[in-house]
Amino acid sequence: MSITAKVKYVKSVLRFLLSFTAIFTSIAFCESEGGDFVSISSVIKFYPMLPQLIDPFPPQVKTLSLKSSHPFWNGHSIGRVVSKANATKKMRKIKRDNEAGLVDGTILMYHRYKDTDLQLPAVLTINWYKQIAMVENTRQEFREYFIKKLSKKSHGRSGAGAGISLINTKIGETDVELNISGNISVEGALVFEEKDLITTNLRESKSWDLEIEQTQRFTIDGNIGDRFFVKIKQDSEADFTWENDLTIEYKGQKNDILQKAEAGNINLSLEGMDAVNLGGANSSLFGIKAVHQLGPVEVQSVIAREQVKKSEKTMEGGAESGTPTSINDYNFITDRYFFIDNNFKNNFYPLNETSQHIFDPNYVIGDVELYQRVINAETGFIQATAYLDPLNPLSDSLGGTWLKLEENVDYTIDRLLGFVRFSSTPSNAIAIHYTTTSYDGQFGAEPTSITGTNLNTLKLLKDEYPSTPNSPTWPLMFKNVYSLGGSNIEPSGLEIDIVRDLGGGDERTHNETGISYLSIFGLDSENENHQKVDGGDGKIDLYGSLLNLAYGELILPIYLPFAY
Repeated sequence: MSITAKVKYVKSVLRFLLSFTAIFTSIAFCESEGGDFVSISSVIKFYPMLPQLIDPFPPQVKTLSLKSSHPFWNGHSIGRVVSKANATKKMRKIKRDNEAGLVDGTILMYHRYKDTDLQLPAVLTINWYKQIAMVENTRQEFREYFIKKLSKKSHGRSGAGAGISLINTKIGETDVELNISGNISVEGALVFEEKDLITTNLRESKSWDLEIEQTQRFTIDGNIGDRFFVKIKQDSEADFTWENDLTIEYKGQKNDILQKAEAGNINLSLEGMDAVNLGGANSSLFGIKAVHQLGPVEVQSVIAREQVKKSEKTMEGGAESGTPTSINDYNFITDRYFFIDNNFKNNFYPLNETSQHIFDPNYVIGDVELYQRVINAETGFIQATAYLDPLNPLSDSLGGTWLKLEENVDYTIDRLLGFVRFSSTPSNAIAIHYTTTSYDGQFGAEPTSITGTNLNTLKLLKDEYPSTPNSPTWPLMFKNVYSLGGSNIEPSGLEIDIVRDLGGGDERTHNETGISYLSIFGLDSENENHQKVDGGDGKIDLYGSLLNLAYGELILPIYLPFAY
């Protein structure tokens, strides 16, 4: 055999071995990838997701764009840079979540607003997602580990106002660190004061005083390992005690059920619960807080007390000056105003075009006597039974001893409109004996209707207990009168608004069409010259049917203004 033939033979053998090795390697690799000759796991990392497709492992990018309607928008916004300007977070119906796919072993990741997909949903196999997630989590943990190590080395060591490291050591495998930063200032002055004329004893005869003022404002923070953290904030010039914080915090790992535990000055933040008293970030809470994560469900447990701040108020003429007073819609005055019967109640509203009440001249109060039920009385009492409807003996009733009240002392009565106002809240049941008559500039002498009351049978005006919706006399009680917090109020300094609180600090004085609630509720329909203005002029109309400035009371011209 020639040398040339031998070389060709060797080349053929090598080519055969190389081909065999390649085929064998491909078959083995195919088996390891589940039978596919093209490995998705191997090549997908070289082909990034389309911009309009949901990325299961989105990059932690920071951008200054608010949001875009472009189909390639990747869902990122300025929120990672400026949290208060997060465009998508403000829209609570935007969801980035996942759900089970229609094909077994797959999951669907989506980014939606209501039922509209903002990006193309991504359909992934669970096995692929598991493998990539493990790689991504390892890379993220590795990155955070190095960032933590580097940041610790440069923490509070240089620069103006740098802190002092009190403790920075390692106990076993646990890092222990405690730093303090801030400032303490001491100022002194030598003051001379001539006290010859004001001295009352020998100890006060000195003329030189040393005045020293010390202020401190510092922060202490530290950690024990990567789970426990402590923070202390102290300011001697703080207005309120809760501005000085003490917080001990525990932070759990990503997959722990207990994600966070805090003790000291804590805050409570509940999604969608802004109207709750403790909703939002409330740093005046002091107690213990724990946050548990069970899959997509977050559970916050709080045991705390809320500290309040002290304030001073200036009162002028019985009303607070300068500071606005807020009154909730359900805090109307109770057991002070009562209609005498349903006829007067039905005629009371609505007001006429000049904001005045309309009355029936053939049905006004004639003779009237009011009585309060008492336990013991020596003189001036009667024995009687008071009925809710004196013409119906089967109606609610209350018998006993009744003591006569004095008009314009214990109560005042409007004989034309048929209602009573008590000088103070009655502590027991009130009943009335009355007649009705006519009015044509003066009251008629003869009764015009039968009320069924006399000195033995009275009409029950107020029940013996404080009025509630279950009281039989509840329908006769006014539920539209509010106290303005003073009396003899000057109208020139009075400003009133009706505010709708939508929670989260969203308080509105006008509806969606721009009309004020003051006008909607019938308190503002004119200008200062009593001329009709569409939507009013922004100020309450000064009518006695709406305001009683002597008593400091606001009267909304509706029986149940906030009930519907």
